[in-house]
Amino acid sequence: MTRKKISSLNLVPGSSMLFNMGKKTQTVFLAVFLLMTVSLQLASAQSSQTVALLDLGKVLADSLAMKSVNLQVKEMEQKLRAEGVEGKNRLKQEQEELTQQRVILSPAIFDQKKKAFNAKASEFRKKMQSMLKQIALSRSAAVNKIEKKMEPIVSKIAKSVGATMIIEKKQILFGEKSLEITQQVISELNATLKDVPVTLVPMTR
Repeated sequence: MTRKKISSLNLVPGSSMLFNMGKKTQTVFLAVFLLMTVSLQLASAQSSQTVALLDLGKVLADSLAMKSVNLQVKEMEQKLRAEGVEGKNRLKQEQEELTQQRVILSPAIFDQKKKAFNAKASEFRKKMQSMLKQIALSRSAAVNKIEKKMEPIVSKIAKSVGATMIIEKKQILFGEKSLEITQQVISELNATLKDVPVTLVPMTR
């Protein structure tokens, strides 16, 4: 009787395996399944369209303009670090002087000077953080200029090789990778844009 009940169950192939998996294992299994589904869809798109592959990370890494931007940003950060060290040294000296004055100042005057010093130190830290953020935003603005210059170049090269679709190379898990336009984009971008000035963007409060 028990065998009859079991044999009458209509199980989907593989469902018993999923049922016995832990929740974490099921999540990983489903994530891999979805990733493979997306990859198959991309492969299907490739079969019906001419796909050009672009390694955007390599384009930016090998771009003369990007190297120029990185060099300028590095110099800005070095200058800021030097200002930070100098400012910290001044604050340390002021703190030592204030500590020495403690024995000759009244408690009220000392507390007043201590509060003023703490406010000054806090303002210095905020200024350093703000300037770091400003440099990062300025770099992003310069990168955007490079990408805007790159867009028509990518479009032109894709059309020249007969591509009807452009896909980021890192999104391809498997499939044909022969129609890659990365190096062509790098060459033309370097020929048209060798330097992008990094201008500090204004900070809004």
